[in-house]
This record gives sequence, structure tokens and C-alpha cells, in this order.
Amino acid sequence: MIAIENARLFQELQNRVAELQALSEVGRTLVVQMDNMSYLSLYEEAIRLEPRAREALERAGDARYLCNLEIALGNFYYRLNRFAESLVHYDRARQMTENPFQIAAIGISLFRLADAQLGRKMERATFSEVAFGPNLAAH
Repeated sequence: MIAIENARLFQELQNRVAELQALSEVGRTLVVQMDNMSYLSLYEEAIRLEPRAREALERAGDARYLCNLEIALGNFYYRLNRFAESLVHYDRARQMTENPFQIAAIGISLFRLADAQLGRKMERATFSEVAFGPNLAAH
């Protein structure tokens, strides 16, 4: 009797593992699809896939790809000049990982974001503000 119960429990465990692996693959495939869409500048369309990808990855407990999803979303919002939203996703990604490659990707993205913000300020600034700072330029 115990052997039959153990066999049933083992089968349930195998089924659950297979289900989680399938969910993880769905989520990972959606993240890859989102990345591919970015090469075509389909950022809004890629963002619309986020809820399905997030749900699958969260249910599967796939922390690594959840982090990749956050980095990708940060990149999409950056490309759409929605910098505040971009920063939120980069920050979430940073909180999720200790992986040095993911941290490097986040760092590069944040540098790009800061550069874009500085560039926008530079477009509005006069030469003297850039050269001497806004306080000295007024004198």
C-alpha cells in the first residue's frame, strides 16, 4: 500500500515539475520574442507581452528570466523616452539579481539613461551654463 502511494506521489511530483518547466519555457520564449520585437522597434507591442511573460515566469519561479524581463522592459521604455518608467524596471532588476552579467547589463542601461537625460539638459542649456554652471552663467 505504501509503495502505491509513493508511486502516486512521485507521479504527481513529476507532473508538477513538467508543468513548471513548461511555464518557464513559455515565459522565456515570450521574453525572447519581446527582445526580437525590439530589433524591429516594436517597443509598445513588446511591452504588451509583459503580463503573460511575467505570469508564466512568476508561477514557474524563474527568477533569472524575471530579471531579464525587467531589464528588457527598462530598455523598451528607454527607447520610448519614458525614462521614469525605464528607471523603475532597471531598479527592480537590480534588486532581483547578484549575477554579475545581469548587473553589468543594468549598469550599461543606467549609464545610457543618464547620458540621455544629460543630453536633454544639454540641448536646453546655453554654452555658459554648460561651461560655468547655471549659477555662474547668470553673472
